[in-house]
Amino acid sequence: MPMPEVRTSLQWTVIANPFPGQRAPSGRWAVFQEGGRIVAALLDPCRQSREALVVGRSAALLSAPGVDPAERFHRLHRALSGTQGASLAIVELDADRSRLSFYGLGAIRARIDASGDSIWLESAPGLLGVGRPVIPSRVDASWPPDAALLLVSDGVVERWPLDTIPPAAAMPPEVFAAEVTALLGRLPDDGVMLVLRA
Repeated sequence: MPMPEVRTSLQWTVIANPFPGQRAPSGRWAVFQEGGRIVAALLDPCRQSREALVVGRSAALLSAPGVDPAERFHRLHRALSGTQGASLAIVELDADRSRLSFYGLGAIRARIDASGDSIWLESAPGLLGVGRPVIPSRVDASWPPDAALLLVSDGVVERWPLDTIPPAAAMPPEVFAAEVTALLGRLPDDGVMLVLRA
């Protein structure tokens, strides 16, 4: 099983596996700091899409500086026109103010884990690059001390039911990644999970 990708400076990690015959995992992700906030984004091409084309067109736009979430969705929607589309979730986290904003479109969910409590945040239906201009869902939520964030693609929940994913709070993301894979088994080839603490 591939080792999770880890970025210790921001305390985040990604669990992902490539499709058989491919070198890179499905999807694209970015985590960066901007203006005192942490921004996390996860893009998941739909299974029928030309994945290499989606990833290639989205790579720079996913982490372009100085772009608010709504504009990032619109730019990616235009860039992915002509593909079979992709799901996208963006989170802006202001840990100092204990606030989080989630923007989602398609089949990506977010979960906030705090001590003894978990809250799931849902994306609006639709796909980037398909049909009319997109309007993602927006959910504003509190960010408790020592909380953890999960972003999960639909490939994850098809293999791991939501209520079986253990809490991620109070442990480093790479430790959670090891524990969840030991408990639930290998992530499916089209599944991506991003775990972040701040």
